[in-house]
Amino acid sequence: MSTTFRRLLFITAILAASCSGKKPPVPFNTFKNVLKELHLSEAAAGVPGTSFYESFATDSSARFNAMVLKKNGISEAQFREALGWYKDRPELLDSVYRLVLNDLTLMQSDINK
Repeated sequence: MSTTFRRLLFITAILAASCSGKKPPVPFNTFKNVLKELHLSEAAAGVPGTSFYESFATDSSARFNAMVLKKNGISEAQFREALGWYKDRPELLDSVYRLVLNDLTLMQSDINK
């Protein structure tokens, strides 16, 4: 996905959110980052032989999820409210996930270099 397309998608999502009359409980970019980090932690937990895998096996995933939320300055209640808000606006949720997928794809391509 080109940088120009990504910017256009982001601007479209922001405009759609602003036109809805109600601000999201968690800003678009923060919500995107949280989703990306949650997916990364789950993926890392699935790689046997890594320290993260061992930690994840002995601790609950809830602990890691809480760490991601805390790092991004939101509570679990705010995240749940935001998830509901974005679910009620499928075009925005789709935009968030497209950007998450793009970020993860870029990360993967950097690893494969």
